[in-house]
Amino acid sequence: MEVKLNTVATISELKKYDVVLTGTGAKTVVPDILGSEKLVDFKEVLTCTKTKCEYWPKERKINPVEVGQRVLVWGNHYAATDTAEAMALKGKEVILVTEDRDFAPNLEAIHKEVMLMRFKGGNGQGLKGNPIKIPVQIKTSTIVHEIKDGEVVLINSDFEKEVVKVDTVIIGKTEPNTELYDSLVTAGFKVANIGDSKLVRNVRGAMTDGAEAGLMIDDDIFMNANNVLSNALPADVKKMMI
Repeated sequence: MEVKLNTVATISELKKYDVVLTGTGAKTVVPDILGSEKLVDFKEVLTCTKTKCEYWPKERKINPVEVGQRVLVWGNHYAATDTAEAMALKGKEVILVTEDRDFAPNLEAIHKEVMLMRFKGGNGQGLKGNPIKIPVQIKTSTIVHEIKDGEVVLINSDFEKEVVKVDTVIIGKTEPNTELYDSLVTAGFKVANIGDSKLVRNVRGAMTDGAEAGLMIDDDIFMNANNVLSNALPADVKKMMI
């Protein structure tokens, strides 16, 4: 297997392959609200801050964002929940805001249970480590309406406004990044979308997608009507395609 780093996957470069798998991950969603320019991307606060970080290529420059003591995290999936936990473990006063009626409905049940226990200052069973000293507040059915200097305006499902004092607002809302996939479909490529660029989940979901797609790459693969990589055609259908 050949690995190419620092290489842009252009249409002309990809034409030499029979099948293309796109796994371009997720992208951060920045809502169109007043003060949105003050939002901090969750990736900018979770970055490795060591001078020589083993998790980043040598040529990548790391400029961590300064985060104040009072932090609001907006979102409700791994990007938001893990960011809220990371900030709380650093001793920050954290508020997690989500427009969903329930906390993290798409997280695995056990992960969600452990996260809630940690947010309250405890630890999950069998887990060790320093507990969170300042419990994380969770506001469901709520959106960020406006971001001002030193405060945010929240609106809940009953259209009630609440002003909260905060130093930093972190956006942890994500969606699949399908730009490359869409361009390849338009260009007529035999292409399958995998990982978070298909559906934002956890690492296991992306690895499963990749493994399943890899097992399908043989002489019998085809793209079905939904442009999904498929195989194992019935014998009578295969004869029709010859």
